[in-house]
Amino acid sequence: NRSSDHKARQAKLNMCQKELESCRSEAPAQFWKIHLFLSCHSLVDEHLLTINKKLRRDIVHTVKSLGFVGNARMIEKELEKWLPSSTKARQAITEDADNDSTCCRFQLSFMGHLMENKEKLEPDSRIQAFVPDMWQRKVMDCVDKNESVVVSAPTSSGKTFISFYCMEKILRSSPDNVLVYVSPTKALVNQVAAMVYAQFAHRKTDLPPGKTLCGVFTRDYRLQPQSCQILVTVPEVLDILMLSTVTQEWVRSIKYVIFDEIHCLSEEHRGTVWERLLLLVSCPFLALSATIGNPESFRGWIQKTELAKAEAASVKASRIHLVVHENADRHAYLQKYIVAPDRDPGQGKVHGPDIVSCHPAGTVILQRVIERGLPKDFTMSTSEALHLYDEIRQHFPKLPSVSVAR
Repeated sequence: NRSSDHKARQAKLNMCQKELESCRSEAPAQFWKIHLFLSCHSLVDEHLLTINKKLRRDIVHTVKSLGFVGNARMIEKELEKWLPSSTKARQAITEDADNDSTCCRFQLSFMGHLMENKEKLEPDSRIQAFVPDMWQRKVMDCVDKNESVVVSAPTSSGKTFISFYCMEKILRSSPDNVLVYVSPTKALVNQVAAMVYAQFAHRKTDLPPGKTLCGVFTRDYRLQPQSCQILVTVPEVLDILMLSTVTQEWVRSIKYVIFDEIHCLSEEHRGTVWERLLLLVSCPFLALSATIGNPESFRGWIQKTELAKAEAASVKASRIHLVVHENADRHAYLQKYIVAPDRDPGQGKVHGPDIVSCHPAGTVILQRVIERGLPKDFTMSTSEALHLYDEIRQHFPKLPSVSVAR
């Protein structure tokens, strides 16, 4: 009933408050602040006039203790002036709140990952952990039908999940089936192999004797390349394997290929290897990239190669799908960093690399922004947007504060 629900909510509020008070370092304290904020927000938004007086006082006290004096005053005024079915009171109170004492800055700094996705999403029975975006569902549909897809989506938009979905499909099918993941560099090969082990470590016990989960094959290093179900390699090595007469039985066991950073096909010296691989593979593939300049034209070119292959083999050509996602309505999770040498300002000596935070605004050329505007793939996290706005306000102090500008 309502009374027991309110008691449970009050207990949760008190628990979060105690945990916050006991924190001695910044990271855990921030975690409990976010939980306190969400609990208060839920109670105010849904149950403000139905909760008991003690819980109302606790909410106001908690909001003040978090530093959101403006929001606490808003709640108090709303309790005094709130009228059923009226929105004018809410609007008037909001406009009367102190600019820098509300929760806007806190949300932008620490709660960007909780922003709502504007795209209307529905649960997908294939994925239990989260609700996939529409473009991800389209790619999953193609993978389920064993069809090839060119995917153009910004970094940090969810392409890795699509790769894992494809790997999961191969692992479930048969221990004799193989998926090949093609990375452009050896460094990325090692990174992807580590991610595969972390994602599918629980499946190692399901494999028959002699089979391994993941293999690595570069020119400098190889680990069980022909006994694994998921091989992570570079294009030059896969090119050798595809053309070798010794490995043709293994080649026939390849059921899916994932080409990561497929835009490398345009490179002057290595592009021909990528082109040859697209001609050599006879199974479905995923071609992933964040920087395809003209994706429709690129898909058309690959489709022509498929038609030529099918005509030479006297078989029906497979269709190449294109999925483009511009990431316009999704929070940008990815933080940007650069590796810089740590120099002694007095001696000029380099002591070692230092990882330095890099704001996205520092990666664009001002004159080009003036002439052409920001690039389409330019994204900022909420904290980065707040940082940029604060810097702009230093030069234009008449701009409104964050809570008013929102």
